[in-house]
Amino acid sequence: NITGNFTADVTGAMDFAMIGDGQLVIGGATDLNASDAITVSQTNSAGSVPALFSAGAFDAEVSAGTFNALANGDIESDTSVVISAESIEYDNTIAVDSIETVTETLGLVTLEGGALDIGSLSATFIVNATSTSGDLEIDDLDTPPSASLTSAGAIRLGSVDVGGITADATGDFLVDTLTTRQLSAIDFITSGGPANYTNINSSRGISIDAVNIVGGDLVAAAVVDLDAESIDIGTATSTQGFLNLTSTVGDITAGDLA
Repeated sequence: NITGNFTADVTGAMDFAMIGDGQLVIGGATDLNASDAITVSQTNSAGSVPALFSAGAFDAEVSAGTFNALANGDIESDTSVVISAESIEYDNTIAVDSIETVTETLGLVTLEGGALDIGSLSATFIVNATSTSGDLEIDDLDTPPSASLTSAGAIRLGSVDVGGITADATGDFLVDTLTTRQLSAIDFITSGGPANYTNINSSRGISIDAVNIVGGDLVAAAVVDLDAESIDIGTATSTQGFLNLTSTVGDITAGDLA
């Protein structure tokens, strides 16, 4: 264990390999910089503790390579988690605890890489995720405030439960279930390709702008604004009674509208 801050700066790769429930505990901030790769793993673990815990901010940067935490490399911070790399491979949990200040609860998660592939991402504050050249994929996303997702490729999501969401994909957009819980503003989804969803339940208004939109049922508290070349969805409900469905080329096919 390290009682204070931990800084590591190497030319090459950096590997944190934990065995069993062993973990690296940093009492202060963590700042990792590598030119080739950073790998965090934990083998033969019951999964009860994170591989790496940082009481202060956790900041990792790989200048020309991959940040890899595929082998149970869970990371936990009492403040924030910031990871920057050409490619980020993360199929387990990024868990961010929270600390309370005078005005807000902190627990910021910022991810930026050429491509992002994440299993479960849970945060108590804002999530910002950007893929600069490939796809952005998250199986489970949970954050009470909001999530901002930007991808140079596609955005593919599984279960999403957030305060609000802004998603901008150069390629296609796909979400299984989307639930938003904040009571103001509008959820914006923009796709340079098709936008597909199974179920959307928004406590706000929602706007989807894509080449075509294919989806199941959609419920929003405020305005529902869908704009595409063609639209094929299930039921669409706005509890405030505002539905705007615009098809610029093909048909609009929908179930019950309310």
